Amino acid sequence: MTKPQTLNELGDLKEVGFGKPSPRHGLKLLHWFANSCLYFDNNNQMCWCYNPEEGYFGFKFFRNKTGLLPYSNLKYYEMGNLREAEGLPDYVRDDYIQNRNDCDSNKDRIIVSVKNKWLDRVYVTEHNSYKNDFNKSATYFISRGLITKIRRLTLQDFLLTTGYWRKQEIYVQRNEHTIVDMNYEQNTGNKKVIEDDKQYGYKESKSPCSCTIL
Repeated sequence: MTKPQTLNELGDLKEVGFGKPSPRHGLKLLHWFANSCLYFDNNNQMCWCYNPEEGYFGFKFFRNKTGLLPYSNLKYYEMGNLREAEGLPDYVRDDYIQNRNDCDSNKDRIIVSVKNKWLDRVYVTEHNSYKNDFNKSATYFISRGLITKIRRLTLQDFLLTTGYWRKQEIYVQRNEHTIVDMNYEQNTGNKKVIEDDKQYGYKESKSPCSCTIL
């Protein structure tokens, strides 16, 4: 079988079009996953913060029956189905909640292979709700290098760099609780109102993952 294309750079992610335009959630999901669901240990191994086998955030076993991904002795787990996911941040789910009848609002998935406490590989793909399968031509392997690059960016910068938002005019108005940011617009042309600057990455922590490994 043909192996999924490897994405090494942010420009690669922008070019293939995964997770955009709105109301798709894949880019927001990928940024959250890279920053909240994994960390690199002292040996530079990519480890999970939450064991996918336990079903956190809607993770479930992926059988790979159609050969979407390379066959492996390791188990695959998928996440991203917003009908089933619990605990995902609001900014990942908002477009789905507002556009439940739009299939694009719930088509993006992340699939990982797991070896003990390590995440061996990370893939992104598109789910086809009409056929109840996945789009092989829109399935990509996310390299460790790209994961590292994603972790260095705030959500806002990541969405801008990957083309989810377009840079428009320079005007930012802040108050204690709300940021009205007219620097950036989604590809739909709607102004983006951000309700939590920490949530959207204006103040990014560079500390290691704070999860507890049981």
